[in-house]
Amino acid sequence: MLFFPPPLSAENAGDFAGSSSGGFAPGVVIFVHGGGWWTGSREEPTFGCHMDTAHSHGWAVAMVEYRLLSRGWHGGHMLSDVMQAFRSLIARATKLKFDASRVVVVGSSAGAHLSLLASFALNRQAAKRLVRAVVALDACTDLSLSMTKPVRFGAWDEAMAARLLCGSDISEAAAADGSPACPQMPGAVAALISAYTPPTFLLHGTMDAFYSLEHMRVLARALAEASVPHVAVELPLMPHASHVAPAGIPAQLVAYALTHILIALSSQQSA
Repeated sequence: MLFFPPPLSAENAGDFAGSSSGGFAPGVVIFVHGGGWWTGSREEPTFGCHMDTAHSHGWAVAMVEYRLLSRGWHGGHMLSDVMQAFRSLIARATKLKFDASRVVVVGSSAGAHLSLLASFALNRQAAKRLVRAVVALDACTDLSLSMTKPVRFGAWDEAMAARLLCGSDISEAAAADGSPACPQMPGAVAALISAYTPPTFLLHGTMDAFYSLEHMRVLARALAEASVPHVAVELPLMPHASHVAPAGIPAQLVAYALTHILIALSSQQSA
């Protein structure tokens, strides 16, 4: 599903594929691409094998795009785009032939960050689980962590990316306690946890050179404290985006997790 740039049109259908059987799909899996908030598009091959997993179970598949740092936008624009895309998809479920009560979101890297924020925020605002599950792969989860303990790899500068995302330098974006904050979007995914937070699957490589493993650990601790069902998988010696290779162990773990999520939701009565 293509939603770029806003304003959105109710007929703005980009990359959407219905049930592989051509009938009414039991639900939809929405994929959100990564790219350090700077680049990336619906055309990247990151999710190929995971889309196949969704389609093999008869689920519809959608791809979401959002405005990027490289085009002068900031995190608030990105989060707004992704949330609006989710809302538009759900509103058009009958026309697109899928059950709107079964929505699963999968994101990678920066897309995982936006997937978590958008899903948690949408459910919290609606006071119900519009998004039933989230799969977040190698996610940034806390911009304060990105600013104070950044990872630098080659041309990648996590702190600089976080500052651009927030639309403010770290010295200008300080919370009441003196810690870095983000004026354009929630600084931490954990701040959006509520009674309506969906079950969450987290996966992160211990050798990730873009976002440290601590991002996953911080969110996992917060989910545990709030008694939100979740699984957090640490992949020893694995780099960033290790789930891309279809034959690799990370990709198989994601396929296993996504398969169980889809089977569990498909077996539940439609809302």
